[in-house]
Amino acid sequence: MANHTESTPGSERGRTGRLAAHGLALLMTGWGLVIGMQYHVPLAALWGVPKSWPVLWAGVWTLLAALALLAALRGAPPLRRGPWPEQKPLAGLLLIVGAGALAYLFLLQPVRGPIAALHFGFCGGVFALGSLLAKIRPDRKARSLGSVLELFLTLAVIGAFTGEITLRGLARVSNSPLLSRQDDGAASMLARYRMQPGTIRYGYPANSMGDYDDEPGASDQAGSFVVAIGDSFSNGVVPLPFHFTSVAESAVSGLSVYNMGAPAIGPDEYLHLIRNEIPALGPAAVVVNLFIGNDLDAVKPDNRPKGFLWDWLDKERWLLFLVPTRLSAVREEEGLTEGEINAFASHEAGVPLRAPVEELEVIYPWLTDVTLEESRFAPRTFLEVEHKRAAASCLPNPPWLAPLKERLLAMNSACAGTPFGVMLIPDEFQVEDALWKDVASRDPDLGLVRTRPQDLLVPFLNEQGIPVLDLLPLLRAVPPLADGKQHLFHMRDTHLNARGNRVVGLALSEFVMELVDPSL
Repeated sequence: MANHTESTPGSERGRTGRLAAHGLALLMTGWGLVIGMQYHVPLAALWGVPKSWPVLWAGVWTLLAALALLAALRGAPPLRRGPWPEQKPLAGLLLIVGAGALAYLFLLQPVRGPIAALHFGFCGGVFALGSLLAKIRPDRKARSLGSVLELFLTLAVIGAFTGEITLRGLARVSNSPLLSRQDDGAASMLARYRMQPGTIRYGYPANSMGDYDDEPGASDQAGSFVVAIGDSFSNGVVPLPFHFTSVAESAVSGLSVYNMGAPAIGPDEYLHLIRNEIPALGPAAVVVNLFIGNDLDAVKPDNRPKGFLWDWLDKERWLLFLVPTRLSAVREEEGLTEGEINAFASHEAGVPLRAPVEELEVIYPWLTDVTLEESRFAPRTFLEVEHKRAAASCLPNPPWLAPLKERLLAMNSACAGTPFGVMLIPDEFQVEDALWKDVASRDPDLGLVRTRPQDLLVPFLNEQGIPVLDLLPLLRAVPPLADGKQHLFHMRDTHLNARGNRVVGLALSEFVMELVDPSL
């Protein structure tokens, strides 16, 4: 009687799965081969391999592709013998791809298309090699080791991707800054970082828009109504009457300078505000307060690939990496502040709402006597912050220049005929000589140029016909106090104190009046 081998649904699924898995592995290795041959010169430069070695890419990835093709033709079970990989070969490939994705996140950042092609082509070759080696029956010890490795990889892949999916789900329903991603849109960043309406700071509440100012009303339109946009300098660390926008208003009769902004935002958010919120206010002019310390680095050129796949391969978009880093930074800051007070919250207890200036000067004596200011950071932390900012903004050929120029031109265009100006706020290391000496000495090989941002931006803005107020020479010209320092910034805080706000406010008042009426 003839011997017939019956086909069962399980065996059919197994054959289909093996065919699909090995076909995908072959596509991955082929992709790596094509990319390797196409980009072998820049990749060689990246990895320090001589450019005369195109055979390296051809040899390695041709071998991987050959292994994948051989495994597909032989129909070998993936990785090892047994019911699970034979019946679910796609799961075996998925495990290797998932483990490869984690390795890519840890070892091959920033995300780059050609490197990803080579990497996952290599993963496909590993899958094919494992399938071929599965024909060899390993001893019990080797099988046990393989099972342990498989279990470890499975737990790592499932744990990592489940954790990331959970955090991204939470980010959709939460405005916590801990859950923000670097690719969040401008509207999302503003929603996360803007103050909640009614939040009290130094006795003065945020308005209904979340800005640290009074409500913009019809009375503002009677005179010269100007909107000033900024980041944490808009929130400031002084009561509202001492903020530079309020100082500017008090210096010119009929002038109203609306203080708009939020901590942690930058040029992309400024552009969003100009396009989406400011037109409804109908200002006579718009001023962007560009802080040299961190606004420049916020517009680093983003050449990363975009799309669903790259979103999961870019470490800078993974909350599983971002959240622990942010929590660690918070804990470190709390530990290094040596028990000194929080910058804002501890000042609110018992402060009358909208107290007059005279009363505020009694409640906060450091408003009039800078020697009474309370440090916000420990000395080491503050120096690290200032050095990081200098290294980002003062390089001889900074990467932020081209994208920042693009954003500034877009802001000017978005104002659609409304006068637009830029106020450059220097960082403290540009003003205080002793601080600059400490910052520059930390890494002299960087070749930092102290005034590099202003040297690049002021001529550009002048060429484009965009009025610019460079505060650096004004702040450096302020007579120093007895210790030889200008004391225009809070002690180890990086934000302007009341003394600095007054200098800036007076300069701003003249600047905005020239914007509103160039004949002045």
